[in-house]
Amino acid sequence: MHRSSWWRQAVREAVRDTVRALRRAVAIAWVLAIVLTLASAPGLANAPEVPTTATAPRITAPVVLDGRKLFELEAAGNFSARDRAARVEARLEAALEDLLAANVSNGVAIDISTENVAGNQTIHINGSQLMTVTERDIDPLSTTTDQAEEWRALVEKKLRQAIFERSPEYIRDKREAAFKGLGFAVALYLCSWELDAILRRPSQTEEDERAESGSPATSSPTPRSKPRQTLLHLLLVAGQVSVWTIAAYYITGLFPQSRQWRYDFIANFTRPILLLGDRNSSILDLVLLLAMLVGLWFAVIWLTDRFRTQVLSVTGADRGIQDITIVFSRCVLLFVGLSIVLQVWGIDLASLAVLLSALSVGIGFGLQNIANNFISGIIISFDRSMKVGDFVQLDDLMGTVERIGARSIEIRTPDYVSIVVPNSRFLEQALVNWSHGNPVSRIGIPVGVAYGTDSEQVREALLEVARGYEPLLLAPEPQVWFRGFGDSSLDFELLVWIRDPQNQFRYANELNYRVYDALARYDIEIPFPQRDIHIRSQPESSDR
Repeated sequence: MHRSSWWRQAVREAVRDTVRALRRAVAIAWVLAIVLTLASAPGLANAPEVPTTATAPRITAPVVLDGRKLFELEAAGNFSARDRAARVEARLEAALEDLLAANVSNGVAIDISTENVAGNQTIHINGSQLMTVTERDIDPLSTTTDQAEEWRALVEKKLRQAIFERSPEYIRDKREAAFKGLGFAVALYLCSWELDAILRRPSQTEEDERAESGSPATSSPTPRSKPRQTLLHLLLVAGQVSVWTIAAYYITGLFPQSRQWRYDFIANFTRPILLLGDRNSSILDLVLLLAMLVGLWFAVIWLTDRFRTQVLSVTGADRGIQDITIVFSRCVLLFVGLSIVLQVWGIDLASLAVLLSALSVGIGFGLQNIANNFISGIIISFDRSMKVGDFVQLDDLMGTVERIGARSIEIRTPDYVSIVVPNSRFLEQALVNWSHGNPVSRIGIPVGVAYGTDSEQVREALLEVARGYEPLLLAPEPQVWFRGFGDSSLDFELLVWIRDPQNQFRYANELNYRVYDALARYDIEIPFPQRDIHIRSQPESSDR
């Protein structure tokens, strides 16, 4: 390839992949925006803070400064734990702004003290009350005085750290660290991008197979390599997402404001929004549950595929039997795995009985076609009247059965066109299975010759053609039938037997060529349609 052409191709691919990455990023951003909107919606974000059972742990809310959790508070009086934490956070932020406005440095003391007000230990900052330490906030082996002193020292330490992290020196150092982290993430992404391009290239074995089959070099990967390439591509995509996630987490943790945004973002995902079973589930819990279900699905598919290749293929069982075994195994494993996942998640399967009974009504009315096709697929699989590899005919549709699924059957026509047919059609209509039982079948080649032709000579010519064509069977013997007297010809039919009915059209085509040549050798005329026209004239009548 010319140097300039190579550069143009590289730039074109880089632009295309960049646009693809931007589209992916925009899609992820939209999903996150929708999730955050749902998480912050009224009635979801402000879920009631009540224990679900009598033995449930106490409800607490964290006090956060610059994205770092200081301590946790419980409800007190008319204020919930979240209300108390929000009030303390607002006072801390106001105190921090006052200290920054006063240009307080690490060498200047911060006025934070504890006092006993009406028998309660309180923490004051800059002369204003920050919070009151209650009996419910302390550990069982501690006192309110000790707890207040410990939190006073912690608040002072974190305020000094917050002031330092807003200094120009700190921001300059962390800005350099952020650029380094971003550069490292970009380098890893480009490496994974190049690795993905390498993995998408066909191997030498696949290129040899394509060369032998005559497929072009730009054709799609072979069926054997497609699952492997798909799995590797998914792993690379997961790696790329992990790289950007880690980079975003690291960079946002360098600065106070971005760290607070990160904490709020994660808190929206971890805040309980839905009572699922015996636990309050957050958005993150629901995502993990969905990931577990998806992982269960792929694990079952992988296990059953390994069982097919390592066990069933070795036994030499029929392909239809293998498909039935795999479908049944997948259903059993999915049912058992789903039951285990839901039980571990705290969802009682007995509580789903009402939901399942309601769904059964919808299945009976709205999904009756799907249920009909599913049951028809089970009947076809166990009836064995049709299996994968059979050559069948359904009305005007004729082809080879490629797949028998739970809902439909895939038929590949002689034109190599795949047609998906619902299972119920194979039970409701007459099905011709050319391969069922004994695949030997008979085909007929109609032949018309001119009147006056020796019939024995026609039979000899046609039988000579049948015996000289190797793909045809000699037992049963080929026959020539005299079908009748046509309008313009004597109608014969050459009947031959074949063992592979899917090739009947190719055999009929070849036999027509050979019959035409044989009739020409025997000087047997193939007539044109003829019509006799009789013209009858009448004498003109004289006028009287």
